[in-house]
Amino acid sequence: MTITNCKIDRGSVYADILLAPADIAAAGSPQEAVKTALAALAQENGLAPLIYTRVTAMDAQPDGSLAVSLEGAIPPEVILGPYLGVEVDIGHCEDFEDAALHAAAKNLRVVVPELVIQRKIDTALLEKESELLKSLSLNTLADIRAIIADLNDALDLGLDDEEMWAKALKAAENYIGMGMQDIGAFAQSFDGVLDVDAQDIVRAAERRAYARGGLPAERIAEDVFDAWLRTEGKTREAWRAEQREYAELLSRVDFLLAAVADEEGITAEDDELERAARDLAAQYQMSVDDVIAAVGADAIRHHIRMTKANQIIVENARNK
Repeated sequence: MTITNCKIDRGSVYADILLAPADIAAAGSPQEAVKTALAALAQENGLAPLIYTRVTAMDAQPDGSLAVSLEGAIPPEVILGPYLGVEVDIGHCEDFEDAALHAAAKNLRVVVPELVIQRKIDTALLEKESELLKSLSLNTLADIRAIIADLNDALDLGLDDEEMWAKALKAAENYIGMGMQDIGAFAQSFDGVLDVDAQDIVRAAERRAYARGGLPAERIAEDVFDAWLRTEGKTREAWRAEQREYAELLSRVDFLLAAVADEEGITAEDDELERAARDLAAQYQMSVDDVIAAVGADAIRHHIRMTKANQIIVENARNK
C-alpha cells in the first residue's frame, strides 16, 4: 500500500492510497484491502482507529492496482456531563424525547469532527430532496430550466446561468398547468421569455420529456432541489451553512448515546440481536440471515445499545 496523499483537517482524515495487486491478494478482496489500509493509515499517523470511514472513489489501474480515495474521522475525546434528570421545557418543544436528548447533548464536552457534521448535513440534504421531489411545481420549474439550457446550447443563445434561471422562473410563472403532459401548452409559457421559434421550444420540451425518463432519481432530485433553492434565493453553500448548527447538535447526540452506553455498561445480548434481526427481516421481507449479512451483527448490536441509552436519558428527564 502506498499513501499518495493525506490531509488531516478539523478532526477528519482525507487520503488517497494505491493498493497494489499484492495488497489485494494478501487481504483476500478489495474491501478487506481497504480495511487494512485504513488501519495502517491511522497507525502511521499515530491515530486511533478511524470512525465514520467511507470510500469516496475507487479506480482500477492498468496494472491491476486500485487508486482509492477515502475519508474518516478521528475519534474525539468525549466527556460526559449531566445526562440523568435533565430538565426540559415541554411547553416550548414539539417532541419531549428530542428535547431531552438535545439538553443532555449540550452538557457533553466534545469537539465534533467536521466530517461527522458534514455527513449529517448530507443526510438532511437527502431528506429535503425527497420531500421536494413530491412538488409538481418544482418539478416543472426544473424541467423549464433544463429546456432553456438545451435551447441555449442548441441555438447558441449566449445565456449565463443567472439569466437562464431568471427566464425559467418567469416561464414558470406563466405556466398554468402542472407537469409536461400537454407539451403544446407547456411551450406557450415561454412566450415573451425567449425569442425562439415555438417549434424549437416544443422539440426541446419533447427531448426533456424523453430524457427525464432515463435520468436516475438522484439527478432529478438534485434538479428539483436546485429549483427550490432558486425560489428561495439561496445557494447550496448557504443552505448547508444553515444546517450546520443543528447537524452538529445531532452529531453530539450520537456521541452522547455512545458515551452513556459505555458509562452504563449497556450490552446487546444474543436474543436481542436475533429479535431485532427478525423485525428487520419482516420489515424488508428478507431472511434473518440475509439481514445480518447485509446490515452486520455489530451494526445491529450498536443500534440496540444506542436505543437503550436513549431510553435511559428520556425516562429520567424532567419537565421544567
